[in-house]
Amino acid sequence: MPSKKWAWFWLAVGVLLFAVDILWFKFKAFGIHFPIGVLAALYGAMILIWHRGIDQGLKLSPDDLASYGAALERSVSVIMDMLEQKRSAKEIAHHVQREQGVPPEITYKYIIALGAEMKERSTEPENTTEDT
Repeated sequence: MPSKKWAWFWLAVGVLLFAVDILWFKFKAFGIHFPIGVLAALYGAMILIWHRGIDQGLKLSPDDLASYGAALERSVSVIMDMLEQKRSAKEIAHHVQREQGVPPEITYKYIIALGAEMKERSTEPENTTEDT
């Protein structure tokens, strides 16, 4: 499936084609006037909706945290060590499943959440207060 950049591209193309179709060029499909830009914009919108569904599906739910939160917290150091060793997410998930009994899907979501948290922390400006 195309990336989000392509989705925005097709939305922009759709708007431009819609404007061109209305002002200069008339596209006819089966004998009726149909703005072709609508198809491009719909394609871009469908890509965005698909990506939004994926993004929502990869977030830890409160039920996941309630069920496996303690086991995941116990596994943080192991997960971080394995990530530093450049191990695959699949290896990490299977290791956590063997050790803690956490399903791989939950571990994948947790790894994504850890990565997002680490990225967020690295971009935050440091609060340095000097006592004078």
